[in-house]
Amino acid sequence: MSENIQAESLLQSIDEGFKEVAQMDRDFNHNLSLSFDPEVEEETIHEFQGPCPGISLPPAAFLGPKCALWDCPRPAQRSEWCPEYCSIFHGIVALNEGTPGIGPVLRPGGIDLKDSLLFAALGAKIRGKAVGIPECEGAATAKSPWNAPELFDSFVLPGEVVREWLFFDKPRRAFESGNRKQRSLPDYGGRGWHESRKQVMKDLGGIKRSYYMDPQPSSQFEWHLFEYEMNNCDACVLYRLELKQVDSKKNTKGRWAATLDQ
Repeated sequence: MSENIQAESLLQSIDEGFKEVAQMDRDFNHNLSLSFDPEVEEETIHEFQGPCPGISLPPAAFLGPKCALWDCPRPAQRSEWCPEYCSIFHGIVALNEGTPGIGPVLRPGGIDLKDSLLFAALGAKIRGKAVGIPECEGAATAKSPWNAPELFDSFVLPGEVVREWLFFDKPRRAFESGNRKQRSLPDYGGRGWHESRKQVMKDLGGIKRSYYMDPQPSSQFEWHLFEYEMNNCDACVLYRLELKQVDSKKNTKGRWAATLDQ
């Protein structure tokens, strides 16, 4: 229900923003039509620059709230018609790509972002903002990722050596395994996800856990899982799933899933 209200509110704001942009466009076209009169060339240049000034954000803008779209580092406009995003377009992208029922965000070549942006996306999601990352309940632990092609497309592109996915899910509590934590998978005979590292990110207000598949199902590729969790909040966590080629010199054509030793 809250997501529907948020979507309706954003769409209403976007509609108002489009009306404002349309008015600017009409003004722009009116001023542009002056250029056909060579006697008013100087006036044309002056009027042309009016509705389309150069955009240069002050440094202080980057210290405030950033655009809620997960991979955008630009500051939010904080205007009446676009308060959470840097532009109307990013607001639409955040709604469309985070729609319930769609698969995880896929990035062939990996996600080249600092953890701060991923924690910012998680924080915005917890506050009820659309960030462009879908919720995929059970995607991390319901079954092995190579057995879930409907969620994790393992068809590799030529030259690709790493592939990553992003999605939100409810936190899955692991059971203790010695001094590490482990998360078994019901369709896998191995131990499943095994915790390799835990980082307390004090500056970001959360915890990052790293897991590796134990044992790895293939000698050519490795599966890794990264979990981002905010302090004192168990509403949802952000998962980054990674499939990485061990030897970059090996042939990367075909399906990774077909190379896995079942």
